[in-house]
Amino acid sequence: MNMSDVMKLKNVQVSSRVTTMLAGTTVSEYTGKGDLADVIWILATQTPTWRFVASGGNLLSSERLRVEAFEVYQDDEKLGRIGVEFYRRDYHIAISSRVARTQLERGDTVYTKSVATAVARAKKLLLKRNVNDIIEEATDAARSLMNNIESRTAQSIRNAYEGTLHRHVRSFVFDKVLGDFKAYLRTLPSPDSVAMLEKVETYINLNQDANVVTDVVGQYRGGNSCLVIVEDGKYIVQSKDGNTTYHDAETLPEHLRGKLGLLKLSNEGQMVAGTGCRVTAKVFLIVL
Repeated sequence: MNMSDVMKLKNVQVSSRVTTMLAGTTVSEYTGKGDLADVIWILATQTPTWRFVASGGNLLSSERLRVEAFEVYQDDEKLGRIGVEFYRRDYHIAISSRVARTQLERGDTVYTKSVATAVARAKKLLLKRNVNDIIEEATDAARSLMNNIESRTAQSIRNAYEGTLHRHVRSFVFDKVLGDFKAYLRTLPSPDSVAMLEKVETYINLNQDANVVTDVVGQYRGGNSCLVIVEDGKYIVQSKDGNTTYHDAETLPEHLRGKLGLLKLSNEGQMVAGTGCRVTAKVFLIVL
């Protein structure tokens, strides 16, 4: 099979990265390494709901592009990658995916020199996420974000407190009150006075943020929270006891609806006191 014919299929296209590499060059001929063209032709014609995006290659001349890899999508979800790689002293069809990673002891790629085997393995390894995959991914994202935000917040407080501000705080604030300390800083020569007052306000604000982080992370680690995952207009609710329920806008419990509405107005990674955290665009941690 000719790669130029493959590239004419409706569900086969060139990625923006390759387009940038071409820098306006008009490609009149596509070539493929090994049996990649045969594999993509069979999969693209047999699974028209898949979208194949040429993501790697080399410009052989001003009009010839050798395609060496495709990313595979379905409904805008990346299923994996099919390409040609040098493996054990020869070129093989290489198939990488999330599913392959769960099945292999190491890595996320399987190799074969057989077109038929490559097609069969692609159909088994390039799969959309199921509900359990979505929940696991959301849980990992929430756990990672809780740890990262807590660590960053603590470091930000340390950074704001150390140095010049730290020396002034130790000499005055711990023996007096904050108002007196601010009055003291106003007596410092400019620009030290302005800079120190700004550091004080930054420190106060960071401590307020830290209180929110402590509250939300504490509720999360204490099991007093749940995950709400928005997927295809529906709501997947993973409760603190591990039970999963499914809702639409009408059946979503009222105590979750209000907090979810507030978090939808927040940025990704932002925590709201007494409410929770927007983990990603579709994943929300709700404090109960």
